[in-house]
Amino acid sequence: MPAIWTDLDTYQYGYVSDAGFTGSVNACEINCYKSNAQVARICFIKAGLPLPANADHSGVLYLYFLLSQFGDIIGIFRYQKGITISLDTDTLVGEIGVEVTKPGRRPK
Repeated sequence: MPAIWTDLDTYQYGYVSDAGFTGSVNACEINCYKSNAQVARICFIKAGLPLPANADHSGVLYLYFLLSQFGDIIGIFRYQKGITISLDTDTLVGEIGVEVTKPGRRPK
């Protein structure tokens, strides 16, 4: 199971107004950067629309979640350190995780 892993040092998020657009448009996005280069985009899709497949676009990981998961995921970004993002290139399963450190040690 080959996987692509990345970490990040900054992120930016925003909501998208689709003005009645009926296609699969991201309702919200979190753009992730490392050393000023984009490394991932986490896209949130409105309920009832199909989730696109997670993908790697020229080294930028695209992960798709339901909009209802936004609160949980932005909570990870706000309150955790050492966030990692990965994509299994065989199954296209994506993951947002947090580095685990030994007790008494702080994440990077």
